[in-house]
Amino acid sequence: MAIMTSYNRIGGTYASANYDLNTDLLRGEWDFKGLVMSDWGGSHGAVASMYSGNDLIKPGNNPAGVINATKKVTHTIDVAGLPVYTTTVRGTGAAVSYASVANAYAGLTNLLATTALSATQKAAITITNVTHATPGDATSAVTAYTVVIKGNYPASYDMRLGDLQRSAMRILNIAMQSAPFGELASHQGVSGITVGSYTDQFHNLVPVVTATKGKVL
Repeated sequence: MAIMTSYNRIGGTYASANYDLNTDLLRGEWDFKGLVMSDWGGSHGAVASMYSGNDLIKPGNNPAGVINATKKVTHTIDVAGLPVYTTTVRGTGAAVSYASVANAYAGLTNLLATTALSATQKAAITITNVTHATPGDATSAVTAYTVVIKGNYPASYDMRLGDLQRSAMRILNIAMQSAPFGELASHQGVSGITVGSYTDQFHNLVPVVTATKGKVL
């Protein structure tokens, strides 16, 4: 499945270059596994858009910009045989599930009490509207709260080879499920390729593809 980022800004940042939206929320919290592409001419910078989570930039025209922004580093291996690298934290990397709102609130407050975040990062996180199971009793379980995170995106981005490989994998995954790919495989005599109906790959589409017609007021 593929979706397209919009032209508009969200919180002052173009949707196509919004890492919080395209990676943290879409892929992290909602666990989206498909392909993300920019609208035509709506990337507002190919490097920033690919960094934020777009896999295809339309109409393209600037591959050198992405290639030149990709960091070329020599891999080193530690004693356990795993890659050694340093990176900038851009998101959680994976969605964390909590059994209750109280547990999630405890996880957040515990994080703010550690040294995992710098003083600047902690200052950018605000917790408000904390609601307890028993009104007026701060020792009772937390049932709701609001978190506001403020910050600025960097002026420039360093891509990694893994970022490009990730996008290529998503693009190929979508292409390999298409009828033209199945037809190409057939023409080339490649066996073992089965492409099912596009709509059969999805469920519960009826509420989305049907609509009730009515008079426009």
